[in-house]
Amino acid sequence: MIAQPRAQKYIHDRTTGMAESQVNFANGALLSTPIELPPLDEQSKIAEILDTLDAAIRGTEAVVAKLKAMKQGLLHDLLTRGINANGDLRPPQPEAPHLYKQTPLGWLPKEWEALPLGDHTQHDITYGIVQAGPHIEGGIPYVRTGDMSGDELVRDTMLCTSERIARSYRRSEVRAGELVIAIRATLGKVLPVPDNLDGANLTQGTARIAPKASVNATCLMWAIRHRRGQDAIMKEVKGSTFMEISLGALRVVPIGMPKSRDEQDEIARRLSAQDEAILREQKLLDKLRLQKSGLMDDLLTGRTPVTALL
Repeated sequence: MIAQPRAQKYIHDRTTGMAESQVNFANGALLSTPIELPPLDEQSKIAEILDTLDAAIRGTEAVVAKLKAMKQGLLHDLLTRGINANGDLRPPQPEAPHLYKQTPLGWLPKEWEALPLGDHTQHDITYGIVQAGPHIEGGIPYVRTGDMSGDELVRDTMLCTSERIARSYRRSEVRAGELVIAIRATLGKVLPVPDNLDGANLTQGTARIAPKASVNATCLMWAIRHRRGQDAIMKEVKGSTFMEISLGALRVVPIGMPKSRDEQDEIARRLSAQDEAILREQKLLDKLRLQKSGLMDDLLTGRTPVTALL
């Protein structure tokens, strides 16, 4: 009941201090906070409803955590052992050494290659606009390193440049399905280009990766994200305070991939399916949390009575 807006306002109005981390209030202010309580039987019913929702939230959080852990294990297995012709994971290298070969990235299946990242692309890996100018409403969006902090590229939060400036950087114009990698700040992070960013551009802190037709872009993305790919990138990083990787160094970073497009496709399919399962549960979790927030407001203010449930 202390979470009621009226009680929260009463406490907030009696706080002292300016910095958010130093705001406090006297015990007397808390003890004198007016709390509006319904009859005991209604209190019990409200607590029961919120406890049930809390249990559902905790259960869904556990499912999300389990799926994420499973994904990490799957990612490791798929990108170190791969999938054989029967659709099964190959045995680990210690159990079947004859199926593996030593590469700059360590042991990889014999049917795989550790090629420079640039060998997987149809165009040179390149960064984008040097000076984008002021934001142009309705202009051409461009991807900054700050736009890569989440799990996907979101067009609505991006700045836009003019068509004239964008035309001067055709080489870094990205197409849907390609990849964008951060070469500064969130260095090494790679995200796919969604359909609504087809034709967008980049900045000096991000680079375009345009996979060849023979390369599955999703499989390549996960190979770059894998620990081996990230370690290979970090070995080429320059600077300690302001870390970055040059385009020349990025192009020669070794990336382990199956030669077979069929195997690439199957790896991508399995990882995408796991991602979709996580997304479904995460959406459910967000819905439950929103529902709890709304219910708390309704039930604890009396806006939605529980008398009919008694």
